[in-house]
Amino acid sequence: MREKFLQTIVENDLLKKGDAIVLGVSGGPDSMSMMHLFCSIRDEWDLTLYAVHLNHGFRGLAADEDALYVKQKCLEWNVPLFSFYTKVETLAKELNTSFENAGRQERYRLFFKVFEEQGAQKIAVAQNKNDQAETVLMRLIRGTGIEGLTGIRFSRPDGVIRPILDCTRKEIETYCKVYGLEPRIDHTNDDVKYTRNKIRWEIIKEMSEINPSVIDQLVKTSRMLHDDNELLNQVVAESFETLVEVEVDQCFVDLEAFNTSPIALRRRLLRKCIEVLRGHLIDITYDEVETVIQLALRGKTNSKKLYHQLTFEVSYDKLMIYLGKKEIKRASYILRVREMTREEFDVYTVLDDEIAIDQDKVIGALEVKYRQPGDKFQPMGMQGQKKIKDFFIDQKVPRELRTQIPIIWDSAGIVWIVGHRQDRRYIVEDNTSKVLILQCMKLLTE
Repeated sequence: MREKFLQTIVENDLLKKGDAIVLGVSGGPDSMSMMHLFCSIRDEWDLTLYAVHLNHGFRGLAADEDALYVKQKCLEWNVPLFSFYTKVETLAKELNTSFENAGRQERYRLFFKVFEEQGAQKIAVAQNKNDQAETVLMRLIRGTGIEGLTGIRFSRPDGVIRPILDCTRKEIETYCKVYGLEPRIDHTNDDVKYTRNKIRWEIIKEMSEINPSVIDQLVKTSRMLHDDNELLNQVVAESFETLVEVEVDQCFVDLEAFNTSPIALRRRLLRKCIEVLRGHLIDITYDEVETVIQLALRGKTNSKKLYHQLTFEVSYDKLMIYLGKKEIKRASYILRVREMTREEFDVYTVLDDEIAIDQDKVIGALEVKYRQPGDKFQPMGMQGQKKIKDFFIDQKVPRELRTQIPIIWDSAGIVWIVGHRQDRRYIVEDNTSKVLILQCMKLLTE
């Protein structure tokens, strides 16, 4: 098992010599064999080890004895121990989640607490090959896509590693016997009222009667799906770059391109947008994703759906996704004004982000504002006045963006809707003697 442990570390680049590692240690066979293995390579790899143990406040005296056992082993093996107590049952009620999920959240919170305090590079947890197979099967039963069937990864970007993920439970139990570790046994792991235990002790047992190597086959399948998923993720990343514009708490998706993409790509693009905005995909269901896909296909402007503090809205040629309560997010702008004589203007080329106006037609000071209900102007190329709202509708400007477009005013009215149209009253004519070149520039912020 030591050779397999080292092979997993090297092949998956889990460690570097000189690393400091936080070990999640429950006192059970998996975590105790893992800690023992790390101690066996500590000098060779120049490792610094820290153990973290959480008493879940659930199993009374047995849990206290687990904590004492871990403390004794840490003293014996010269591993600093950080021991914690949390009433996880109470925490689960506060978080409105299951006992298992609350315990997992609390363990990882404590792992990362010690990780940051000690300046560690890795957090090692002791999931094994059987855990991998059970996870794949559990996700399949509950319903998942390819991502879910890839199972548990050997490492995560945040520093979590799983160095015994290739070791079976039988190998771990044998290792504990050979080295006389006498780990603690949590008998709640035998209670089949918990989903994972039912899969472990009943479903996989029956599957093993059909195929004795079912654990290996489930793991092989998950690894093949992992490779396929990596390729799909690359395709999604390229499409995301092309089809999605990301702003603070908002994603704007090209509606036509989205609707004509393969359905598998649409699902993944949506999930990618959600992950970018929320930071995770927890509780996002298949039916919710499919509903948004249908919303986009119908293409009815201003139709929307709300899920998990996210709003999905169709607006002309965009599918807009925004997080939380919709707020107007406006950038800061500065107006750059240059004066020119008519002679200078006649040889000047007006840039795409500039306009030219007759200086003598300007009344008062020029300033940057935003639209208000009922605002009107006289668009260049049109006769008469037009409400800005109607102009934006004609131009198919998404409703979400209309209040964010800067508008240049003087004391008499609108001079220029930046990036769209200037007012015809200010145009440069044959008798214009002095010209102003206007450029409205967004201020860059950190």
